[in-house]
Amino acid sequence: MNGNKGDEYSKVIAKWGSRTARASPRRSGPRRRRATGLSLVGHTGLLANMAKDRYLGWRAAPDNSIRLEMASIQPGQCVTLTEALYGGLVHPPPRSAELFIGVHNAALRAPRDKATVVAGFLNNQFCWLGGVGEDHLLLVPGERLNARASIFPHLMAGSSLWSLIQPGELIKAGTPPLGAVYRGSRPWLVLGDLQDQVLAAPLNDASGNPKWYTPIIERKHVRFHGSTKDSQVELPHLWSLPKTFVPIGDIAESVRDGIESEVRRYFR
Repeated sequence: MNGNKGDEYSKVIAKWGSRTARASPRRSGPRRRRATGLSLVGHTGLLANMAKDRYLGWRAAPDNSIRLEMASIQPGQCVTLTEALYGGLVHPPPRSAELFIGVHNAALRAPRDKATVVAGFLNNQFCWLGGVGEDHLLLVPGERLNARASIFPHLMAGSSLWSLIQPGELIKAGTPPLGAVYRGSRPWLVLGDLQDQVLAAPLNDASGNPKWYTPIIERKHVRFHGSTKDSQVELPHLWSLPKTFVPIGDIAESVRDGIESEVRRYFR
């Protein structure tokens, strides 16, 4: 393959991702179907060569064809959770809530990642938010809703804004892994307010894989006991969590304006 390999990969992913995005709303089938990520299949040529690069997340299917998994459900699509996800979450949405995809469009071009964002509504009122994997969603044809527009007004609000909380595991003990649901006990940064809940994003080690949608906070500005690393705010994994968690710290005032700008840019 000639030229800049990264550029070449981006072009192929964008090309196939856009085709799938256009095709998704017109799929036919039963009322509820298990959602699947984008699968690109090929045996020779460019795609076969690209499959050798683990960075792209290609993998061999049982029939030895080549598949690339990524999120593919369009923003606004109505979905429901599988029973495994409902039963495994510590903070699931209300059973009677209507659920809609609120993911950023850029997530539909992210290789190796089937993470998405689901927003819940009761009586047309925004009531729940979670970052989950498409493997545990079922499509519900019909009504569509701009869920991201409902998330935005609840950001940068509330008395707990900028606090750090430690909600613990989001998955019940003994539950098998549930795809993209964030794991581990870590600090979460409160970024908004939702009725009797806060909207918070997990902090991750910034030395791993910083991205444009994970703003970085230097460790000296992350104020809680035991802070030893620079942190990145995982905006794609925003969750609604009970207000019952006692703050363990906060972030310094000097970095708040910068984080607010990044949050508004990502969710606008």
